[in-house]
Amino acid sequence: EDRNKDKRIRRYKEINMARFSNIYMIVGVVIGILVCYFLVMPSRNRKYRQEISNLIVSYDEQLTAKNGLVVNLDSQIAELNGRIQELQGENDSLNRELEEMKQRIEDYKSRIPQDPETGEGQEAGGYQTGGSVPEEDLTNMINNE
Repeated sequence: EDRNKDKRIRRYKEINMARFSNIYMIVGVVIGILVCYFLVMPSRNRKYRQEISNLIVSYDEQLTAKNGLVVNLDSQIAELNGRIQELQGENDSLNRELEEMKQRIEDYKSRIPQDPETGEGQEAGGYQTGGSVPEEDLTNMINNE
């Protein structure tokens, strides 16, 4: 029995714990990685999600402001287009009146008798008619009315 006892003791003595040190290091590294993955990474991910959420809110506010500006500018464009149409109609009306007045002036000029020697109109009722007012002045008077 002493012999069996010695064998058992020897077996325990023969087992070298230095061999397991590599396994312990690998297990320690794996546990460290798992701790990092389950404890550190969620807080980092939460931080990044919060930053992304803040960016989304900021961009959403900017987009809302820009959309409001676009709607405002669209309404101004519609208003100005209406004003342009109105002014174009008014301009067309004034141009027609101007053409009518020019035609009247030409009609009146053609009715005034011309002096064959000077080519100017004769006095009628104390007023000189015809060539006394230059064409440029007549046009200026019409345009200023």
